[in-house]
Amino acid sequence: MGADQGAPFSAYIVTAKPGQGPPLHTHPYVEVAFTIEGTATITVGEEARAVQAGGIVVIPANTPIVS
Repeated sequence: MGADQGAPFSAYIVTAKPGQGPPLHTHPYVEVAFTIEGTATITVGEEARAVQAGGIVVIPANTPIVS
């Protein structure tokens, strides 16, 4: 996805210790979170999800997220 397809896209890797990570935020586009190793707790809106290695979470645009 990208400008040619009419949808913004960014990718990044976050290495975080338990309890650390980006604070509550939103994006004006869909966000896809992949857990590469370990387990990540990702809160999408009001729902906290434990995402194991290999797991994927799709976050709708403008939805509050804490990861």
